[in-house]
Amino acid sequence: ITYTPKQATQLRFLLRGKSGTEKIRTTVNGVTSADVSLTTSDMEFSYDIGSSLDYGQKFEFKITNMEDSPTQDVYFTAIYPPLENLSIWFPRSWPSWKCDGLDATLENVRCDSVRKGIFAWKGPYIINATWTLVQVNLTGTYAA
Repeated sequence: ITYTPKQATQLRFLLRGKSGTEKIRTTVNGVTSADVSLTTSDMEFSYDIGSSLDYGQKFEFKITNMEDSPTQDVYFTAIYPPLENLSIWFPRSWPSWKCDGLDATLENVRCDSVRKGIFAWKGPYIINATWTLVQVNLTGTYAA
């Protein structure tokens, strides 16, 4: 028996700051938050994105790091969808860092830092999420 639960319709992630003095803004469903001050502990963010997404459909949101200092990095941790279903990029520097994936030998190491959720530079980080099908396989003996 394969059970396919209803699709989750909440976007969930954690953010924390390197120094605890970082400020960010989020933009989800076209709505931009006020500045949020981070601490060095994980802060959970959760957004209802509605029920109109189909499995495999992409959904874009943005996190803007308002600071630009070596001591003020922002760390992103995905909860749902998981990191492997996300594509994270930093438009301001992506072309100059050669993050297009065409030649990994030319790619700046900063590209992978961003892809892993380290937002160390001021500006918006674009995150594309792909909603995937979740299946639970049940095995056993069933009485009729």
